[in-house]
Amino acid sequence: MTTAPSRTTPSGTTLSGSTPSRAALLDRLRGAPPAAGWPADRGLPDRPLEQRRPRLEFEIPGELADGLAAAAREQGVPVLAALAAGLQALLYRVASPWENTGVEEVVVGAGADGSWAPLRGPLDPDAAFADLASRAAGELRDAAGGEFAVGEPLGTAVEDRCRAAVLVGGGELPLDLVFALDPEHDRRGSLTYDGLRHGPDTAERIVAGYLELLRAAVRDPRTPIGLLPLVPTRTASAPAPAGADGADGWDITAHGLFDRTAARYPDAPALRWDGGEMTYAELRAAADRCADRIGAARVVALSGPRCPELIVALLAILKSGAGYVPLDSAYPRERLDHMLADSGAEVLIGPAGIEGTLTVPGGVRVIDLYGTPVDAPAVPAVPVVPAAPRAASTTADLCYVIYTSGSTGVPKGVAMPHRPLAALLDWQSRHSEAGPGWNTLQFAAFSFDGAFQEMFATWGTGGTLVLITDDVRRDPDRLVDWLSERSVHRLVLPFVALQQLAEASSRLGRYPSALREVITAGEQLLVSPLVREFFRHTGASLENQYGPSETHVVTAERLPADPADWPELPAIGHPIDRSVVEILDARLQPLPDGVPGEICVSGVPLADGYLGRPDLTAERFVVRDPAGAGSAPDRIYRTGDFGTRLPDGRIHYFGRRDGQIKVRGFRVELGEVEAQVLAQEGLADAVVVVRDGATEKQLVAYYRLAEGHDVPPRTLRAELARTLPGYMVPFACVAVTALPLTPSGKVDRLTLAGRPLPQDLDAAYEAVLGERDASVPTPTDEAAASPFAELLVELWADALARDTIGVHTDLFALGAESVTAMKVASQLTEVFRLTVPPSMLFDRPTAAGQAAWFTARDAANDGRLAGIARLLLAYEA
Repeated sequence: MTTAPSRTTPSGTTLSGSTPSRAALLDRLRGAPPAAGWPADRGLPDRPLEQRRPRLEFEIPGELADGLAAAAREQGVPVLAALAAGLQALLYRVASPWENTGVEEVVVGAGADGSWAPLRGPLDPDAAFADLASRAAGELRDAAGGEFAVGEPLGTAVEDRCRAAVLVGGGELPLDLVFALDPEHDRRGSLTYDGLRHGPDTAERIVAGYLELLRAAVRDPRTPIGLLPLVPTRTASAPAPAGADGADGWDITAHGLFDRTAARYPDAPALRWDGGEMTYAELRAAADRCADRIGAARVVALSGPRCPELIVALLAILKSGAGYVPLDSAYPRERLDHMLADSGAEVLIGPAGIEGTLTVPGGVRVIDLYGTPVDAPAVPAVPVVPAAPRAASTTADLCYVIYTSGSTGVPKGVAMPHRPLAALLDWQSRHSEAGPGWNTLQFAAFSFDGAFQEMFATWGTGGTLVLITDDVRRDPDRLVDWLSERSVHRLVLPFVALQQLAEASSRLGRYPSALREVITAGEQLLVSPLVREFFRHTGASLENQYGPSETHVVTAERLPADPADWPELPAIGHPIDRSVVEILDARLQPLPDGVPGEICVSGVPLADGYLGRPDLTAERFVVRDPAGAGSAPDRIYRTGDFGTRLPDGRIHYFGRRDGQIKVRGFRVELGEVEAQVLAQEGLADAVVVVRDGATEKQLVAYYRLAEGHDVPPRTLRAELARTLPGYMVPFACVAVTALPLTPSGKVDRLTLAGRPLPQDLDAAYEAVLGERDASVPTPTDEAAASPFAELLVELWADALARDTIGVHTDLFALGAESVTAMKVASQLTEVFRLTVPPSMLFDRPTAAGQAAWFTARDAANDGRLAGIARLLLAYEA
């Protein structure tokens, strides 16, 4: 040990100690984690060398300095120990905002007069601050071999220093705090920070968070470090417009809003489809007739194809006073049976014969979807006798139950009342330019909550809802011209659909001519080169909205007019009216701006919870303790999404909490990697998923080629290595002909993550090129009706031990996996004497899609393959 000079405190107490030798330091730091620090700012410009270690001077409030000294004397520790413990607690809280265990370790250095020692050890969020300070005091004494003065302020001739990392062997420290706490002179501090990681505003937030934590620790040293506040007050609720209370009419049911518009614009077109349209008066009359047939019910299930009758029935269910449960026929029967039974629906509306496709519980009344013609006279010749008197509904009543995937594999029903949706529709009507004369496309699957917004945001402003057929909806090339021919002004669609539309427009050289407004929601928005090109040509606005099914939309970000100014990963924006959106840690404590945490929502937008699942509702819709005396408890929905609040109040979304991974000790945001992949020339679409490797998590990029481009996996990975740090470069890049989608139109990441990697990436890429060059058609009705589709249905049904499967059903959603696909591929290869790669079955997860692959190859085989399929089918019959 080397002896440090002694010094005298203002009270005359002598402080002596020793600085550990280099060997002792190295021994003390053996196995220490990487240097702790505040999360880095995004997009900081490079700085000249002389500006890379800026320093922020700050004043320490007198009451805090006095309180520190008093608390230190009471606890029997030096002030320096309290200062060091505060820095440890601060960095622990911002480095691991979701961890609840004591496994994290933050190393700080502390000392005076150049004498310093590393303080380390696991941190427990339940441990009292006083205990952490006592441990720091003991480590200081052990390291210095002497005694520090207890509870004495420090003289201006001597500065106490707390470092966010221990410097051994040279290099710069991420954070370096220096204090002088002399009651007779200055009470000041300075923060030296890394100018390449943090800007001046962030430095201010670091100091503010540190001082706020110390204030709370001084008030009550027994406070657990996991509950010490880092910001002065909680985030305030997003303000509602002036006079926006129940009196001004925003608090109204969705069907009440429709009726109000129908009274104002009775002759305006409310609904249009190929071959017909209905005015507001006609749609209201048709819905009223259907509502009379429904009678009194609390929950009504609805199933059917995309058609005018489905829209009429949905509106009628709400008019009857019930909430609706959409049953999408694209889902497997087992899932639909569960949803119908779990929802407690008393009525089921669907096409004739629906009882043969679903297990209908006893006592459920079935109504034919087409039993009330949409073109019937407004006043029927014979009055309809209601099944039972209809009940009036309020904004507290149920509007719909949307089922989402559960972590246990069992779907859970989100019970959404009218009031959150009323707030959303009110905000949307004032926020959007849409109004009478605007045509909004009904694009979303009606089992997705986005369909509600499309319908009622249109009807709330006197616009026209335009229906599209499923075959056009699935064909981006046809959709481009269809949008122009129908003069569609507004689109609400997930990013993957927007990317496909932009790709098709670029390929065709034609863009939707009437488009004015595009809203994207449901998944993270990535601004690819094709998306920029699309909006440069159309001149439409682009808005990024965010909100899980449990809240619907709660934030929005309208991008600037010039697409050249758009970031690759736009923020999700400010909270909308009557929404409170906060970034919280595992204990629901607010985090400072710039620190990632869980996106949590409170205020008006919250759903009632999960239908029939009080345990799960209590887990996700939690009650937070009041902020202060007289405050009411907050009910908060924990989204499970990862994000941060920017200094201007906007929210930046990073992805799912369970999608955050660490590679080689570094935290990786999948959205950031995806944005870099999409920015590469020659790609039409891409997604990055996580898979379990032999020793660690691995990133895999699946990508689809743009028309006429050739980007082999090796080339793509090499280009990414030029722009991404090594730990963010995907382990493998896999070309595919199509990305699998969920019924709501999002990329099915779970399916992709579960796929085995091709053993030969280059061979898999050549197979994709071969399919593209052969101009393989997309699944059409012709392909779905071919002998190939019929044979594939039989083979897959046998492989999956099912009586039958749908020709458009996602086979992997039914339980198909790599072993199954290889078995079917082997059978097909043997039958047709044609190599059928298993990758084709993964890339085309439906029998119709796989049939299209065979149809394309049959043309080069003079119909031989179709003949073999027919012979096999006839033999089996």
